[in-house]
Amino acid sequence: MILATFALGRGNDDRRNAPESSPSPHAGIHVRALKIAVVRELDLVHGAQAPPELPRIHPRGSGLCVLLDVSGERIPSVIEFGHIQLSVLTDDRGRHISIPEFDEQLDRVDRESMFFGVDNVPTDSLWIELELPLPKRDAKTLTVVGALDVVLAQRRELSLPDVASRTGRVDWPELESAGLTCTISRGEDDATIATFEGDPRRVINADLMRGDAKAYGAYNCSRSHRSRVTYTFWPTTASKDALRLRVEIAQKKGKTEVPFRLVDLPLP
Repeated sequence: MILATFALGRGNDDRRNAPESSPSPHAGIHVRALKIAVVRELDLVHGAQAPPELPRIHPRGSGLCVLLDVSGERIPSVIEFGHIQLSVLTDDRGRHISIPEFDEQLDRVDRESMFFGVDNVPTDSLWIELELPLPKRDAKTLTVVGALDVVLAQRRELSLPDVASRTGRVDWPELESAGLTCTISRGEDDATIATFEGDPRRVINADLMRGDAKAYGAYNCSRSHRSRVTYTFWPTTASKDALRLRVEIAQKKGKTEVPFRLVDLPLP
């Protein structure tokens, strides 16, 4: 059985014409809706239950997906977000819509997946999908009031020189003072592997550098939420001279609740 998700209808994805959002920023952070779409989940059933050339489609359910733009001057300091809580969810006829329960777990900010396919990735925004139940068919707009949590942190950049000559656990006092350790190893196709252990949520990003330029053509990041994060870099050239590991870590983390009020969101 294959689960396919289909987004139907059109929403407002132009920032200049976005619906009314929070009237004033909280802690330097705005929340507004960029786009609303109807999402329908369908089962595609193959095999004996349907001809292979024409799979049967079974509806599973449907809902709304609201794309939130969380922006402001403090967004570059946000490293985690989530735990959305809604207090009001009504349509333009004043009818209350059942408020769903959201996961309390915070998600790490991953801009590559969050802005997948976007040419110019904004540094002062986060895009967060808010899944809601469908209102009645005659509803034209929606009002959503609630809050979300963001974790703000001071960022600190560390640099490890002569990476090519290192293997094993690195003596890195600055990193260890942040509760982290680093181990360097080698992988297939001349890959350089950096593994960080301790509190991996403090590792915001890592890059293999030569001077001020990135020295790899591709990389992979693998995270184990509570134990380690591993970066694998494949260098662009055979030369490993003057390679350094640049790591951005979070210090003095603090969680902030950001309220939002989205009024008269046009339904697709």
